[in-house]
Formats: sequence, structure tokens, C-alpha cells
Amino acid sequence: MPPVLCEYCDSFDHDVHTCPYRVYVDATCTSVEKNINDMIDKMIENMKVIITEYSHCFNQSRENCNEPL
Repeated sequence: MPPVLCEYCDSFDHDVHTCPYRVYVDATCTSVEKNINDMIDKMIENMKVIITEYSHCFNQSRENCNEPL
């Protein structure tokens, strides 16, 4: 049977369950995922504010709206 490549450090010396970098990689990925989710949440909140500010444009025709769409 051929050796299994560790997904964390690309080593053939050990498997994923005994990788010394596993905790570090998992923690880093979790941190990056949290940061991305936080940024997405902020973007969504900003978009809600902008949509609310310009919602009057959605109820009017393009000619009556001062802001370009």
C-alpha cells in the first residue's frame, strides 16, 4: 500500500491524525474564517444602510430619482 500524504504539511512521514501542524493549521483556518464572516456581516450591514437611504429610488421612475442607479 502506498504511503498516505498528510493534507496539512504534504508529508509522507505521518498521516493527518498525527501531524504536528494540524492544531496550528486548524486554528489559523478558524481565525481566517471568522475574519471573513465578520467582514461579510459588516458588508451586509452597510448594504442595508445604503438600500434604506436610496429606497425612495425604487418606488420612483428613473427620471425622478436624483441619484444614478
